Amino acid sequence: MARVAKYSRAAVGHLIAHYERRQELNKATGEMEYVKFGNRDIDTRWTPHNYRIWPPLPMEDTDTRKIWVSQALEDLFGATGQDPEEPALERFRRIFRDTKHATRKDLKCFCDWTMALPDEIPCDRMGEFFDCCMRYCARKYGAENIVGGWVHVDEAHRPHLHVAFVPVVGTGEDRRICAKEVLNRKHLADWHGGLVSLVQQSMGIEEPGILNGRTAAQGGNRTVKQMKAADKAYDRTKGREVDTWRKKAEKNLQDAVKRQKTSSLENMMVSAGDRAAAQLKEPRKRSLGEILQGR
Repeated sequence: MARVAKYSRAAVGHLIAHYERRQELNKATGEMEYVKFGNRDIDTRWTPHNYRIWPPLPMEDTDTRKIWVSQALEDLFGATGQDPEEPALERFRRIFRDTKHATRKDLKCFCDWTMALPDEIPCDRMGEFFDCCMRYCARKYGAENIVGGWVHVDEAHRPHLHVAFVPVVGTGEDRRICAKEVLNRKHLADWHGGLVSLVQQSMGIEEPGILNGRTAAQGGNRTVKQMKAADKAYDRTKGREVDTWRKKAEKNLQDAVKRQKTSSLENMMVSAGDRAAAQLKEPRKRSLGEILQGR
């Protein structure tokens, strides 16, 4: 359900480009194309439905997209005093620059938790689940050390969340970057259990499917052939649920755009009416003929 990875500084720009689905010009075709990091199966038809969860999007965007954002998450970000419009790469550079760290090039200074929506949680409650995951990571690693959080719905299988952070230990002047101390064995052993407790408390789901024991139940890690067979079976079952959710999200966005267009037209009509009423209240200007006749 979740995995963590550690990266050196050289990989940060590529990773953030992938998280944000950045576009670059393909010189061969002359068209803009999404940047891909590694071997990713991305269906760009659904890329517009990806969204940023940290920093939380402005209220008008969350309303339009019908994205779940709790007050607790907004409060966590607000307490950091950071600018929500600061680019993610600049946020990483600032945290890295302001925190003590070793100077070696292979220093692991950037970490990423990838959390997939469990099969036991329906897509309609996806926003609540990822909100819990984001709050959990912010409290575990310090909200001020979180670089960003992005929800992806355009890759194969279930939607997933990326939470990127700088692994910082210590407080005050003793703050320093050390992934080995932050992501130690005990921390990783307790990580999933803590998230289960938060999801149970926040969402009221007794068995959220985070600790599913699937790897042990299937006798260890699978071969590539077994994984491909499982992928096909998944597409025939749970994959349909994701497709249904995507189509529903697409309709919500289209309806929101139509409402905005209607709203703009109504505003123009109201403005025209106000101007006409104001003109009627103003004293009528005399014509040239009336002025010459002394009227």
